[in-house]
Amino acid sequence: MVSARVLLTSVLALSACSGPSTSPDPPTASAGFGNAPATSAAFTSPSGNIGCYVDRDGARCDIVKKSWKPPAKPSDCDLAWGSSISLNSSSQQPMFTCAGDTVLGADKILNYGETIQVGDLRCDSTSQRTRCEDTGTGHGFTLAIEQYTIF
Repeated sequence: MVSARVLLTSVLALSACSGPSTSPDPPTASAGFGNAPATSAAFTSPSGNIGCYVDRDGARCDIVKKSWKPPAKPSDCDLAWGSSISLNSSSQQPMFTCAGDTVLGADKILNYGETIQVGDLRCDSTSQRTRCEDTGTGHGFTLAIEQYTIF
């Protein structure tokens, strides 16, 4: 029977002999939670008022309490309106979302001062607001109790 130490030493020796890889490592996205590579991230603001989901295709945030009024509900929206903003990485401007679901309730808290990034999409949290931006296009949005912005 081969001991684990001998086996581990053999594996390490063989991997050292293989030489450098000819293909570069694929790029990774930082989810900001310990800088672990990620393709998506979901988070809740410390107050619990805002929840977001971010992946390489876009970002969406929902808000519970707000003192502002959203734009008029489109006639073709039969679902909830006015509490959700989405940023699609392939479109120019963020927009309010007609949604039958929610991204509220993620277990991970994005503490004030923290940032997450997945691909070009970056979100950060402050005590005043949550902001998500496509760093490639510069478009994004902020959500807060007092106001929202779309840029």
